[in-house]
Amino acid sequence: MMLTHRWTIAIIFICSFLILGAAPVTQSQSIFGTPAVDYVFGEQATFTVPLTDHRSIQSLFLHLQPGDGDLEVIELPLPPAGQPGVYVHPLDVSPFPPFGTVKYQFRASLSDGSKVSSPEYSFEYSDNRFEWQMLENDQIQVFWQEGDTGFGQAALNAAAAGLDNALQILPVDIQDPIRVYIYPGTAALQSIPGTSMPDWAGGLASDQADAALLSVLPGAEQRLELERQAPHEIMHLVLRRAAPRNYANVPAWFAEGLASLAELYPNPEYERMLLTASQERTLIPLETLCSRFPSEERNVYLAYAEAESFMRYVYRNHGSSGIARTLAAYENGLSCEAGVQTGLEISLEELESRWQSEMFGETSQASNAADTTAFGPYLALSLLVLLPPLIIPLSLRWKD
Repeated sequence: MMLTHRWTIAIIFICSFLILGAAPVTQSQSIFGTPAVDYVFGEQATFTVPLTDHRSIQSLFLHLQPGDGDLEVIELPLPPAGQPGVYVHPLDVSPFPPFGTVKYQFRASLSDGSKVSSPEYSFEYSDNRFEWQMLENDQIQVFWQEGDTGFGQAALNAAAAGLDNALQILPVDIQDPIRVYIYPGTAALQSIPGTSMPDWAGGLASDQADAALLSVLPGAEQRLELERQAPHEIMHLVLRRAAPRNYANVPAWFAEGLASLAELYPNPEYERMLLTASQERTLIPLETLCSRFPSEERNVYLAYAEAESFMRYVYRNHGSSGIARTLAAYENGLSCEAGVQTGLEISLEELESRWQSEMFGETSQASNAADTTAFGPYLALSLLVLLPPLIIPLSLRWKD
């Protein structure tokens, strides 16, 4: 019994040693004071942390994670005694996601071999070049720069109506408010460091910030622009919240088609473009719009028109449940074609053919091409049978 007791004590001692040795980083507030962050949007961000015991610090690190991006570990130079640790981040070279959350933490290695860390901190990287006005309801926050309270209320109304449209198409539980930031014009929006937008784009939905960024000037056309842009970008945010694990796998025609469908008024130019493209046999096959839309301005508008019309057809014939099943299939990693087959129990090619038949009263271009290929052998055989009787008399007449 004594031997067993000794072995028990030894095992407990060894396990305690291993457990303590496996946790090299401990939380300590005796080394780090309360840090501060100061930044000039698009230029630089300065991280500062007071240090209470310089003599024991062997190395100092900043762990930095902007938005959903990769974790960066930066070693800081050791400051002189009595001075804080400082790191200056170049936002013009490595920008943070606008309006996204930036997480950071300080860590240090001490002279006794231990490692200590500060608490984890975070801040919102807002565009502090401007003074923002704000209105909100239970589900939406609207921020704007130029214009009076009437402009802000019109923006909130458009965003609320757009969210209602989006939730009718794809019901999602909205737990955190959706944020909408309105810049005064396209040039102001496209000047934001860290954003990549084509010239023709009027807004964007920031995945990392979970916010809609719009470009609308106060004026006579503000209502139409707000009612177009706000619902479109809000639908993108709703889609992302509905498929958080794998939103990047959602096909472009699916996401952009639903976003256009959520707009308060259909674009009157889309139908004209579709009819012209159908007559000229220049419709874009949906399978080529899975990963991205064309970069050419003329073709990108046609792609939006097709996606909106196609998703309107899907919504009308398969409802919200069909859209939700298809989105779930994409979130689970299925391909562009397989997601449609799983969610709607029909192939993408056949669904596209039915949409074109209803929209234009004709079979799809893909089906026509397939039909031509299928009848090719029969056509060749017919030519072999019919041509000789025609050629032989002509040959004899030439000899005469």
